[in-house]
Amino acid sequence: MKEFQIEFKEAKSEGNKQKLAKLEERRVSMMGDQSEMMKQQFKPMFYISAISLPLFIWMYNHIQGGGYTINFPLAGVKELSDGILGPFQVWLVWYILVSILVGQLIRKALDVGGR
Repeated sequence: MKEFQIEFKEAKSEGNKQKLAKLEERRVSMMGDQSEMMKQQFKPMFYISAISLPLFIWMYNHIQGGGYTINFPLAGVKELSDGILGPFQVWLVWYILVSILVGQLIRKALDVGGR
């Protein structure tokens, strides 16, 4: 994509209409490829959501009446159902932070994603 953008800028600055026409055809093809890739990503996202959302709803309801606590390094002991950051509860914020950290570690270890 970067190479395409560089070529497109060069052709535009030179005023090369033939090259611009070829690049426009290539751009249409690339947009079709991107659209197909997005379609391929939606299917797994649907399946993951169909499994994850009921689990989150169950956890929310289970933690509400449980009286579960967790000991945070700097904040001390907190009940998981306490509110934090607006409407979000402690357990959800903790889950989000840990999942981001673990995801970054996995990406770094496997050398995938990023630049």
